[in-house]
Amino acid sequence: MHGMAKAIQAAGLTVYVPDLRGHGDNHPHGDVNYIGQLDDDMADFIRVIQPAHQGAKWDLVGFSSGGGFALRLAAEPVGQSFDRYVLLSPFLVFNAPTVRTAQAEPAGQTSGEPAVWTTASVGRIIGLQALNAVGVHFFAGLAVIHFAVPPDVPSVTDAYSWRLLLNFQPHEDFMADIRAVSKPMQVLVGGKDELYLPEEFEPVFDANRKDIPVTIAPDFGHIDMITNPKAIDAVVRALR
Repeated sequence: MHGMAKAIQAAGLTVYVPDLRGHGDNHPHGDVNYIGQLDDDMADFIRVIQPAHQGAKWDLVGFSSGGGFALRLAAEPVGQSFDRYVLLSPFLVFNAPTVRTAQAEPAGQTSGEPAVWTTASVGRIIGLQALNAVGVHFFAGLAVIHFAVPPDVPSVTDAYSWRLLLNFQPHEDFMADIRAVSKPMQVLVGGKDELYLPEEFEPVFDANRKDIPVTIAPDFGHIDMITNPKAIDAVVRALR
């Protein structure tokens, strides 16, 4: 997110990029102690930094899982701390209509080419769902998602535990989160997103909140939304 942050700063805005628990310099990677700990961390973060900027307006920008997390926060009391939300290609939940499945036409890759972004431990997820349903959470620290990242970069998180996965996304009823948003929000997604179906975002948000606009940037893939200079410029314009 640092390229994005630097561009926003160059536009004359103050930017904070929190290094979230389970990522970057926060160890252990890929886990939290309980579902909701990231929410508590953000509440603490806001309580510490907002007094230094009296009278400022606060925007929360989130990309991919971070976009889903921003939606989660917008539906909680801590969401009142922000004046506006910008979600970039947000992850909703694994079975949301926006998720590109194996049956969907691929974008930005050759037809039939296997997905290489992530690998999900489906059997483990099903087992953990069943255990959680009966109140057993002892195994929630097990890794369920593995990411295609370089193995020799110590700051990169290569897997998420079950409880981090559940925390770093909207609540299970993500539709209720959308309905609960009480501050302005907008969604931007790349038209060539490899993970999500860009045309499905507008129906999902429009069905719950017709006042949340969805913009499709036609020439951009998933990671382009925070790395391509033209996409970054679109985000900066949205914030200004």
